[in-house]
Amino acid sequence: PLGSARGKFIILSDNKEFQGFGMDYNSCDIQDDYNLKTNWDLYSKWEKIKSHLEKAINGDKNTMYINYLSGSGGSFPYFVASGHSSRGTSAPRLATGLTTPLFTNSYPDFPRISCLIGICTIAFEGTNILTKDKIIEYNTDGKKFKRTVGVIIADFPGDLLIDTIIQNNKFLEK
Repeated sequence: PLGSARGKFIILSDNKEFQGFGMDYNSCDIQDDYNLKTNWDLYSKWEKIKSHLEKAINGDKNTMYINYLSGSGGSFPYFVASGHSSRGTSAPRLATGLTTPLFTNSYPDFPRISCLIGICTIAFEGTNILTKDKIIEYNTDGKKFKRTVGVIIADFPGDLLIDTIIQNNKFLEK
């Protein structure tokens, strides 16, 4: 079973020549909707990531779930990962162009920033930060995982996402 793979190096292959060597990539349940036509497709990408996290938690324990946080196409990979306006770590988040209270229900998981007299800018948030926050949320309020969130594949993961995934694995009941 997959539990025996924990903590080991696993080879995934979709090459017919290597059948019997490693694990068949095509037997995995994969979310890899990487093609974003514009920056405004980022929230749709996030919804797919979030849905796949839930699927990994609640799905068949004998299935390997792979969740790609990355994206490109009409958006830069650093933007998909971070939501930032440029590739620098300290770059500001890019604004969606929407504000509250008029668009309060739009992009509910994206942050509200630069608030003034009750009007806030809705900013983009990267898939790495959203995923980190969601995994932390799963492990709060006395909840204890009985399952993993699956294999997370990310561009520019950063210490916080990596540490959160490692800590999540420590929460798993054996």
